[in-house]
Parts: sequence; structure tokens; C-alpha cells
Amino acid sequence: MKVKKLLLSIIMSIALTVTFIPSVSFAEDSGDGGSGYETEESDVEADFPELTEEEMANAERIEVAQYVGDDLIGEKDVTNQATFQFTPEVSGMYIFQSDYTETTDDPDAEAPDPRGQVLDADGSVLGTGDDEYTDGNFQIYFYAEEGETYYLQAINYYARDYDVVFRVGIAESDVTEIEFEPAGQYVVEQDCDTLKNGWEAPSTEFGDRLTLYHDDGTSDTYIYKSMPTEDPEVWNNCFMNEAGEDMMLVGTNVNLEVDPEYAPASKFKSGSTTTTEATIHYGGCETTIEISVKFMVNHAFTKKAAKAATCKKAGNKAYWECDWCGNYFSEDSASKQISKKSVIIPAAHKWKHIVTKGGLLKNGTQYDQCTVCKAKKNTKAVPGYSTYYVKSFKVKKGKKSFTAKWKKQSKKNLKKFNGYQIRYSTEANMSGAKYATAGKKSKSKKIKGLAKKTKYYVQVRTYTKSGGTTFYSKWSAKKTVKTK
Repeated sequence: MKVKKLLLSIIMSIALTVTFIPSVSFAEDSGDGGSGYETEESDVEADFPELTEEEMANAERIEVAQYVGDDLIGEKDVTNQATFQFTPEVSGMYIFQSDYTETTDDPDAEAPDPRGQVLDADGSVLGTGDDEYTDGNFQIYFYAEEGETYYLQAINYYARDYDVVFRVGIAESDVTEIEFEPAGQYVVEQDCDTLKNGWEAPSTEFGDRLTLYHDDGTSDTYIYKSMPTEDPEVWNNCFMNEAGEDMMLVGTNVNLEVDPEYAPASKFKSGSTTTTEATIHYGGCETTIEISVKFMVNHAFTKKAAKAATCKKAGNKAYWECDWCGNYFSEDSASKQISKKSVIIPAAHKWKHIVTKGGLLKNGTQYDQCTVCKAKKNTKAVPGYSTYYVKSFKVKKGKKSFTAKWKKQSKKNLKKFNGYQIRYSTEANMSGAKYATAGKKSKSKKIKGLAKKTKYYVQVRTYTKSGGTTFYSKWSAKKTVKTK
């Protein structure tokens, strides 16, 4: 099973013997200035440029043969930077170290200033080292899996005055067994734009305890702490005993590995937790434990102010946008992610309903109007009314019929309307009513073809035609009648 490795540099005194691996070839160096560093400066930071895919593809392979004594893997004059490809035949702890030899007679020549690092096949850094090992050289311990590909990089800022030899070999120790006790839950903080390949493996936390059992029956327990250096602003994180002494050699590594698919980003959101198995390697030994991991996402928030919508252009509520992943949040918290649609305020009118009442022989209007841009919709007529109103009438029953009667109108009243309208229904609320009309000079209207012995509700009103529009008076009071 392939595993994702996180190598943590720690400091401890431990007896190590190194069996070195011979080699047949090396990658060509990148030439003067190939790494982007100035070779004349003595205070250059120990950071390497990112190893490109082209450099990884072009790095010549260190061929592993027999493990023979302390033979060198080879010699290489490095002007600035060199990269080697390494594939071990067996799994275990390995050492990558430099050996620079002075080749100049210049008494003012700068001391060598080497840096080294080990990367996995994806270009992730597994371990780094600088000139603190011995005589201005670096030494890096790293755990390597059989058949996996690793890259060994080296930089020297004053290489023109020195020859260099590199060694790589298995690091053997007197440790026969290890125990590892986490201080508590591990927290993995990761930038949102790096989550596409899942969550990274957790790293050692302060308070983690590592116990080493030696072949002579003794044991030592070390606690992961932070220790000061000569620079008061710089602290080293390392394993040390409870007294704060007997620290591990610079460059020695505890290797913690988990299944690379232990936490897909699609399953575990910020603030969620999981448990998984982790294997810890040290000195050729390993132990597997169950650990608890909490996930936290880092975002780069930019606040977006609220913007009112207009009649023609959408607005938005106040929200925060991540500059890295582009997702929206309701506040500065990764646990409050919201959809982009939820912040949009659609373009909309501010409608007000307006009614103009109808008058005598004149219709009114009703409509919705925007108070901002004055746009209108849903325009409808409000009926006007006729002048003459039928105050009373009588209803006489007949066989399957009834007759509505009203008094004869004066000549003056006859000029005010054009006719009568009668409506009738078997329902008191006049639902399903039917209509009939009568001339303005008539005094009655017989409605025939009705159901026998049925109760009907009846109303009468007048109507007037003007300008092509018919206007009605209000309805009279209802009368009831039961047919024969």
C-alpha cells in the first residue's frame, strides 16, 4: 500500500552506523545561477526553489547495487545545484550527506555553505539539512519505501572553491522496539485551494511521547517540545527527554504515515473529525496506533458590501468571498459557507396598487405602479354606474315560472336608463345565477322553463349604454319565490 509520508526533523543522541550505497551516475548540475541563489552571499536562506517536473524527469538515477562498507556513491563537482533520483531496494531509514573538500589556496575563500533536502515522487519535502552536521556539511535522515522514487537535492553557495562527494546509505541503530503516545487530537490546518487531492497527513504535536527500547535492555522516553537556539527569535521543535536534555541528532527523523485516502475533502468539512491508523517509523522499527484528527480549513476572506437591487439590476446581501477557492460565506468562518445564489437580491420594482373609482356613466381604473420608475402592470377597469336604481319590485310565482314586476317609470326617469336586467339563482349568494333583460318601458319580465316547486332568489337592476360601454346600477334587494 502506498502511503503519504510526513517526516519531522527531531534532535536526539543515538548511536548510528551507516552502510553506504555505491552509485554509477549523477544528474548534471543546473549551472551558475540555476537555483536562483547568489553564490557570493553568506547569509542566503536555506530555502530551495521548487523542484519542477522537468528537473525531476531529467534527474539521473542513482543505481543501487550492493551495500559495501563506506564506499561513496560517487563524486560530483557542483557549481550551484544538483538533483539525483534514488529508488531503494529495501525499506528503511536512510542517510543522505555531503562531504565538501577545499580546493583553493585563497586564504580569504568563503567556508562551504551546503544545503540538502529529500523529496518524494510528488515533490513533497521529506527532510532538509544544512551545514550543522560536521565540518560544514549536511546530513539528512529519511525513511524510504522499497521501490518508491525519491529525489536528493543539494546546493552549495561557494562551490567554486570546493569539490563535493555525496553519500547515501542505510542508517542502522541499536533500537529494537518503539512506542508512540499522542498528546491528544491532531489538528490538520490546510488552505482551501490545496484540498482537491484530499487532506494532508497530520504532523507531530507538542507533548507527543516517543519511547525507544535498545538492544541492551534499556529504554529512553522523549517528548516533542520547542527549544531555544542562540537566536532568541528562533526556536527548534524537537524530541527531548523530560529534563529537556539528551536531544536527538539534527536531521534524524520520526516518520509518521497514514493511508493517503484516509480523509477525502468531499467527506470531511472544516471542523469535522475522524479516526485513522498511523504507522510511526524510527531506527528501522515501527508501531501502528489509532489517532484522532480534526480538520480546519484556511480561507482568504474579502468582505463584499451589501448592494441594493434596482428595477433593472440585481443587488446582493453582505457576504465574504474566499480569494483562493471563490466560495461564499455569511461571516468570517469556514463553517458558514453559503451558496452564491443565496446572496443575490433579484432586480425588482417596488409596486403600489392604485385605484381610481368609477363614476356616473364613467369607468375608473386600477393598476400596480412602481414607485421608482413608474412602470405599470395589471391594469383593469373599475366599472362606473347607472343613475336609476330599482328600489322595490314584486315576484309572482307561476307553473315552472315566475314573473318579476316593478312600477311604471315616469318620462323623466325613462331618460336615465336603457333597460332592466334580472338575475335569478337557487342559491342565496346568487352563485350560478342566470340573467335576462327587459326594455325600459316594460313593467314586468316573465322567466319560464324553470324547475317546478323550486325556490329562487331574484334581483333587478337598470343599465345604461354610453359611448359603447354599458353601465349598471346596483342590484335591488333580493326577493324569493317558489315555482308551482
